[in-house]
Amino acid sequence: MTLESVTSQPVKDKTVSGANRDRIKRDKILLLVKNIPSILISSILGCLPIAVVSWDTVAHSVVLAWVLVLYLITAARAWHYRQAHLKTASFDEIFRYGKENLIFVSLAGMVWGTAGVLFFDGQMVAGYAFLILTLVGIISGSMNALSSVPPAYAIFAALALAPTIILMALQNTGFFYLMGAAALFYLLMTLLFSRNLNAAIEQSLTLKYENLSLVESLKKQTVVAEKANLDKSTFLASASHDLRQPLHAVNLFTEVLENSGIDGEQKKVLKRIRHGLDTMGELFDTLLDISRIDANTIPINKTNVPLQGLVRNLVDQFQLDISEPDVRLSSSKCDYVVFTDTTILQRILHNLLSNAVRYTQQGEIEVDCSRVDDETIIIHVRDTGVGIDPVDSVKIFEEFVQLNNPERDRSKGLGLGLAIVRRLGELLDHPVSMTSELGSGSQFSIELPLGTEQAITVNATGLELEIRSHLEGITVLVVDNELEIIDAMRMTLESWGCKVIVSNSTAEALQLVAGDSRVDFIISDYRMPSDLNGVEFILAVRAQHGEIPGLLISGDTSKEILDAVSDHGLILLYKPIKSVQLNMAMMQLLEIGRRR
Repeated sequence: MTLESVTSQPVKDKTVSGANRDRIKRDKILLLVKNIPSILISSILGCLPIAVVSWDTVAHSVVLAWVLVLYLITAARAWHYRQAHLKTASFDEIFRYGKENLIFVSLAGMVWGTAGVLFFDGQMVAGYAFLILTLVGIISGSMNALSSVPPAYAIFAALALAPTIILMALQNTGFFYLMGAAALFYLLMTLLFSRNLNAAIEQSLTLKYENLSLVESLKKQTVVAEKANLDKSTFLASASHDLRQPLHAVNLFTEVLENSGIDGEQKKVLKRIRHGLDTMGELFDTLLDISRIDANTIPINKTNVPLQGLVRNLVDQFQLDISEPDVRLSSSKCDYVVFTDTTILQRILHNLLSNAVRYTQQGEIEVDCSRVDDETIIIHVRDTGVGIDPVDSVKIFEEFVQLNNPERDRSKGLGLGLAIVRRLGELLDHPVSMTSELGSGSQFSIELPLGTEQAITVNATGLELEIRSHLEGITVLVVDNELEIIDAMRMTLESWGCKVIVSNSTAEALQLVAGDSRVDFIISDYRMPSDLNGVEFILAVRAQHGEIPGLLISGDTSKEILDAVSDHGLILLYKPIKSVQLNMAMMQLLEIGRRR
């Protein structure tokens, strides 16, 4: 067995990777090195009893020489130990240290082995038995210290005890034969125990690095999954922008057509088109919400919000969507101010009302508010619809779960509405709860903190205004790079009595409004082909003409746009939009402008 082979024994488990195999070898050598101080102390102290017992039977010079040699080797090992800086050493340096340590282990084993020969006296059986017991104790103590590197213990134990075994075998008495056989048996048993101890050490280290590898693999898989999720959200946002552009134009053209005096049969066809567009728009909005939540790009801007106008506007919107003649939608007085994010709360209530309208064929849908205490109110959305089985009360808040829709009817959505409600409620720290009775209807409740009355005059945003056209005669500048959208916006705004200036370039639009040109309102897409995006364009016009109300409309849902809009206090609508949304947003901004 060569020195190279005994210090570089590979881990036998073939499932261990090469990198982990080297780490295990390193750790086993470091474990041996950790025990070197105790080995050195044992050598210094362990040789003294042998020297004392042999002092009267062996020449003093021999005893002193043996002790001196052993101490010199011990001192050399101590120096070698002190020179090692294994905490910062490389694998190769540690492996080299392990080989060098084997040389010292071999020298120490040979010196201990010579004791059994040098101090042998067949007439002093008791003294020689004590010497053998001392050697056995040294070998036993070395088992724990050296077993992490099996060759080290095997070499030391064999060199320390083999000369004594051979010497006793050469004697012609049964007593020494028996002593030699016992010593040989003991040596073989310690080697077996050392092997088992090494196997336990190796298994422990193998499990350690397998677990570390699993943790590292899990971290990598988590990173991959998170990246895939983010890529998915980014893709949804990008695809949403491209698909929303034509849908936005079709939406506006359809509404213009609805108000153009078409006959009864055409109205039926147009109603079907409108239903398809509304369903598609709702699906886009739902996917948008999920992608924004997953990408963590929803900004939270909590302010003091008056509930009355917000609730009335939502109810007015859904009045137009109720197709069942036996369903009545109403709202009770919600004369409270709450501290929340207006946009996110609107989305929560929108989803709850949409769900109620979808699953109520007759009876009533009602939104009301109740005060819990001096700090909290609850908004209730009640319906007399199909209701929910208690066993499904938790499941309905999971994603893509739809009750009573095994055929996946698209008109019933994607099964994400309530999942979004739950996640947006958690985002705002507004607990959402549900009570329901199968066949009798449901009630969804949102718990909100009360705001301050004083903030109404500062933060009110015109939500109390009813949806009515107060836009006649104002001049609106529309900027978009899609000609179909420009035409649809122009026709919609002109139907409200607005004067419209249009452009498909921010650079051209700046020239159109240069000088004394009067503009009362700006509607711009965010991504434009010239140097200025929508936000920069609105700011540039304001620099020339003062604080003109500005509205951004975009199909892009990236965080870049959200940050830009938030930083400058602008309103952003996502394509496709309905004319009622555009009408409300314009009146809201105009009302704010009049109050300044």
